[in-house]
Amino acid sequence: PKLNEHTMGVKCVFPYKSNDANPTELQKRVELLQAKRLGKWNLSCTLYLYQHKDKITIPHSVGKKLYLMNFYYAEAVPQKCYLMSKNQVIEADNEMGGILEKIKSLYVNKHGHTIQIQGVEYEIGDFVVRWGSVSQGNNTSKGTIVEVEYKPSLLPNEGAMMLQEFVANIVSEKTPLGLDFTPKLNLPELYSNQHTTYQYVSVFKTLGLLYNNKKKAEKEAHPKLGPQLR
Repeated sequence: PKLNEHTMGVKCVFPYKSNDANPTELQKRVELLQAKRLGKWNLSCTLYLYQHKDKITIPHSVGKKLYLMNFYYAEAVPQKCYLMSKNQVIEADNEMGGILEKIKSLYVNKHGHTIQIQGVEYEIGDFVVRWGSVSQGNNTSKGTIVEVEYKPSLLPNEGAMMLQEFVANIVSEKTPLGLDFTPKLNLPELYSNQHTTYQYVSVFKTLGLLYNNKKKAEKEAHPKLGPQLR
């Protein structure tokens, strides 16, 4: 596989104390490890629903739900966004967001179907830890999501043990890590923002975000969340 300036390490994404908008305990644990603060970061995810005005039967290959992810931090690929539908994730130009807003006869972004995450990032040796407050619609906090990157590992299915051990040092409760990337996903060989997009959307589904029906969201979430920390 070809390396480039945007190559990143394997990441895990998981919710942290969903009712705690200010995770002071997590920050204390990270700072005790002599972490270097890198700055702020944020991302957004918007759900578009397929809604053809003529109510025709859509092909099986066309997803009824389309997720648009944008990452805003140093390592993010400039001018790129990520689209996920039916467990398939592709990279696209940033203009895609504007295009989706214009073709409302196909996909509609209904009120409240956008999530924003804003937070801070720290570097601890070979690891980068990011966490942020989740908001949706009226900006009310929906909890906190954590992202941990292990920089030396570039292959998606490697580095799980190192991530498990590190997360156990900064998070007290048992935490599932979504590191199960099956061949059906058709993701790149090297870890990429496409893998990260898949993890974030899976977490949003599990938490019932972007949906009015939490039980339906949980049913649609990927059933395998990877190994459990003990």
